[in-house]
Amino acid sequence: MKESEWTYICSSVIGSRHLEAGLPCQDASDCKLVRLTDNSEVLIAVTSDGAGSAQYAQAGSATACARFVSDVRASLDKYANMSFLTADYFREWIAAFQHEIKVIAEQNETFTREYACTFAAAIIAKEQGAFAQIGDGGIVILEAETNDSYQTVFWPQQGEFANQTNFLTDAKAEENLMFTTISRNIQEIAVFTDGMQSLVLNEESQIAHDPFFKPIFAALRESEAGYAEALQNGMVDYLMSSRVTERTDDDKTLIFATRFRD
Repeated sequence: MKESEWTYICSSVIGSRHLEAGLPCQDASDCKLVRLTDNSEVLIAVTSDGAGSAQYAQAGSATACARFVSDVRASLDKYANMSFLTADYFREWIAAFQHEIKVIAEQNETFTREYACTFAAAIIAKEQGAFAQIGDGGIVILEAETNDSYQTVFWPQQGEFANQTNFLTDAKAEENLMFTTISRNIQEIAVFTDGMQSLVLNEESQIAHDPFFKPIFAALRESEAGYAEALQNGMVDYLMSSRVTERTDDDKTLIFATRFRD
C-alpha cells in the first residue's frame, strides 16, 4: 500500500479542574486517513467539547466524533470524492446526530441538553478542504501558498453571554453552523477545543499564535508518515504539565497533521 501523505497526532486530556472534581474528560477527538479508489488520501479530523453544565457531556462529545468519522467515511466510500461535502450535508448530519441524541436521552429519561457539546471538523484531500464548526475551539491551517503563516479558518463562536458558546444539540445548531471550503493545497492543520484557546490564539488581534504552532509542526515534519506515537506521548505529557495547567484548567484537545515535506 502507498505510504501515507500525512503524519499526525491526536490527543484529548483531562483538565485539572475536572480531576479535582472527580469528573471525566468531556473532550473527544478523532483523526483518520481514508484511501479513495484513485489511491488519493483524505484526512478526517474532528474535535468536540462537552458542556461543563451537561450531565452526559462526555457521551455527547464522544458520540459526535464517532458518528461524524463513521458517516464521512461511508460517504467517501460511496462517492469516491468530496463533492458531497456541502453546507446542506452538514445540516442533514446535524439533524441525524440530534435525532440519535434524542433517542439516547429518552432511554436515559433525561433531556438532549444533557449531551450538549461543541463541534469542529476538517476533511482535506489533495487540493481541497471542507471545514465546519459550531461553538468555540478552532481550526488553524497552513496553505502551500502562504508557506509560513498559520491562519484560522473560523473564529470561535461566543454565545449570548460571556463564557457561553453554541452547541451541536441546540435547536438553532443548523443556523449556527459555520461552513466553508478551500480549493487550495493545505499542508498542515491543527484542530483544538476551547481549553487550548488561550495558548494558541491571540484574542486581541484575532490571529493564530505562530510561536505555539511552529515548533510542534517542525517536530511532526521530522516524524515518519502516519500516526506519530512517540510525539503523541510527548504531547500528552506537555498538555498535563504545570506549564499548561497553570494557564488552563479545562480539558484540552489537540489534533496536529502535516504533509509538508522538505
